[in-house]
Amino acid sequence: MIEACRLVLLASCIVTAASVRVDINTIKLEAANHSSTAGTPFSMTTAECVSVALEKKSYEAIIASVLASGAQAQADCSMLVSGPCSLVGGGPPYFYPPRNLGDDAIKGAVMGNDVTFFAKRLDFTDDSYAPPSHDCAKCPAAFNPLQHSCMDMSFADGGWADPADQSMISAGDANWMASYCQILEIGGSQNDKHRWLPEQRKEMSWCSDQVQMVGGYLKNPAGRTGLTGRGSLGLWGPNKAGDPIIVVDGATLNSVILPDSEILQVDYNNQPFNPTEKYVRLIKRTDVDAVAIPGGMIDPGESGLKAAIREFAEEAMEGSTAGSSTGALAELTAFFSGRATLVYQGLVDDPRNTDDAWMETQAYKIEISGSGAAGSLEQRIRDKAITGRAGDDAESVRWLSLADAAVVGSVDWFADGETKELECCYASHFALIRLAYAADKRERGDP
Repeated sequence: MIEACRLVLLASCIVTAASVRVDINTIKLEAANHSSTAGTPFSMTTAECVSVALEKKSYEAIIASVLASGAQAQADCSMLVSGPCSLVGGGPPYFYPPRNLGDDAIKGAVMGNDVTFFAKRLDFTDDSYAPPSHDCAKCPAAFNPLQHSCMDMSFADGGWADPADQSMISAGDANWMASYCQILEIGGSQNDKHRWLPEQRKEMSWCSDQVQMVGGYLKNPAGRTGLTGRGSLGLWGPNKAGDPIIVVDGATLNSVILPDSEILQVDYNNQPFNPTEKYVRLIKRTDVDAVAIPGGMIDPGESGLKAAIREFAEEAMEGSTAGSSTGALAELTAFFSGRATLVYQGLVDDPRNTDDAWMETQAYKIEISGSGAAGSLEQRIRDKAITGRAGDDAESVRWLSLADAAVVGSVDWFADGETKELECCYASHFALIRLAYAADKRERGDP
């Protein structure tokens, strides 16, 4: 089940409780016809956003803050002030209007291929700061919070969004208190999404120390984004995701994806994997033309790790029975959890971010190299994780060089008989992969 484009830190799309596949060509056509895309100084494609991030080393400061925190993997969310993806406007499928950081800011500007971003955190106290608002009124139904409010429908029926008016999120609002937003449990899990007050959401944020409260409302921990409103995100304040960075060595892949097998021929041009190299599982998305980690939004009652595992099963293990039942998902969770290392916790650089709503994630490096006894549960799960096909909002999946993705910033993607070099990755996923690569090197004693 998807609820917002995964970072996300670009992995993941807002949808109803039912699975929705989005046709990228339809979205691009709608975006091209949408008036808010015309003339916006921050209108860039996902590929352009990634290019700028790599060129400007936009994530270096936040990566350094995470590495300095050690095992906590805690980001200093105020360090993401120059993230280009949070200033992308107009691109599909979010239909964001132009952003305005204020006259006193060092404004981002697009001049040919040169993009300059403000280099300091800008707070919300300047009276002259009057950015445009985005209520997503013209967003397609699948991405539109206004059509999926918990004021009108339950989570099971597609009510994945807060009310349109954030002032209703108050213990004194009788309508909000009597709505589906206040259901205590969803599918046997506590409703820890919609029923919390702003103060509680601040405490639950993975950036709680940097989240600001202005006039009783939560504000983006990275400072101004040049846009108010909730946009296409479901929650006012933090919107949480889980991102799995599944890693395996080439020797393990070669033991499962055999020579001359259909997968090796179709997906890898019949080329075996380097036995000593590490590979990472990446997807090509259907909703945006980008390579990404197969992560997604946290459902009520889930941890970041459980969400990451569930999303991996949905997006990268299609064609297997893994994750198709509660029992199967529990087995997957047990297998992956014991191999998981937290590598990031904090704010996500995401084109949907506004002053009032933003993406946060927990990212886990999950190492599945090795082998189990033939026919054992461990080996069956490993085989399915390695050979699973694309599902949910993924177009296709590949095992790609971890070093290329983390260091070079691009990957070789073989499809339809040809190899294309694709930039990596959607939004802040590049930073997450960099951190997973650093964790892998530490574990191997490689400085």
